[in-house]
Amino acid sequence: MRTLALIAGVMFMFMAAYSGTKIWSNGVVYTPYQTSYYQASSEGLIIVPWEQNYLLEKKADLILWADVYKTQKGELLVRPWVEYGQKKETPPSESSQNASDSRPLLKSLLEQFPNARWVINCDDNVQDIQLLLSKVIEETQSQNRIILQSNYNPIMESLKETQPLLLYGSSIADLTRLKTFDSMGLLEAAPFKGDVIVTPLTYLKRATLNAEIVREMKRRFKKVILGPLKTLDEIQKAKDLGADGLFVADPFLILEK
Repeated sequence: MRTLALIAGVMFMFMAAYSGTKIWSNGVVYTPYQTSYYQASSEGLIIVPWEQNYLLEKKADLILWADVYKTQKGELLVRPWVEYGQKKETPPSESSQNASDSRPLLKSLLEQFPNARWVINCDDNVQDIQLLLSKVIEETQSQNRIILQSNYNPIMESLKETQPLLLYGSSIADLTRLKTFDSMGLLEAAPFKGDVIVTPLTYLKRATLNAEIVREMKRRFKKVILGPLKTLDEIQKAKDLGADGLFVADPFLILEK
């Protein structure tokens, strides 16, 4: 009898804590972050690989995506799109360590397109890369036109200290946390310190988001960018989820030729 009373007491306390957490979380009032980055366009935010920069002449509100990494000489280079998602070479090839037309310096691209908006993806978790990024951003005065994306939270957290005006994306750890809280029915209480969810539709063959998570992000005035999207079917799935931004490998899938 005493055991049953103890179990009942524990269950009561759990339900009280659970209900209190949901009520408190739903009561939190969020305010939108005012930034010039989110310019209105008829198609929403459209992100394309940096090599498609020539399209800016016809559609100036396109956003360019760049994967950056640090060379052995301490320079920040941008990978060609064909290397997206590939593992790093070990050891790195000589060609990957030298700037070229197909592998430019990040600083050069930011200076070449001073009015373009960017998603800078940094998955090169090496020493002092955040300091190099901060220096390039300062030198090109690009603070108001960059979303910094990385699967490594320490890179984003370190940059926030020196570049608070940047918009910050989401890591795989962030997405896993959101899905875990969602599975417990406590999505409203899930912590997320970023400004934008940036993710492919799937990771390791599993969906990264669902409609409930997207709705919760919108409640918090967070944007959701999905991609890279490689087919019309993937683009439709992203739209059905309610994505604010579409990262398309081939922009002509959604732009007029």
